[in-house]
Amino acid sequence: MQLTNQDMQFNVWIEYLWQPNDGAPSSIPDVKLTLGYAYLRQWSNDTWYDTDRHLVSVELELIW
Repeated sequence: MQLTNQDMQFNVWIEYLWQPNDGAPSSIPDVKLTLGYAYLRQWSNDTWYDTDRHLVSVELELIW
């Protein structure tokens, strides 16, 4: 019996950037919001090393 490795990776990112108008006061920053999702599967010939993960990330960035 021969076993084979099966690896898979899937990534999705959505990014939104808001910038104030040119005449807006400098106290209002640029705002960047990033949402991410990743799925990772790594199957090996040994069950101890199998990996199956869902990763979700949220990033908020304020730029002055």
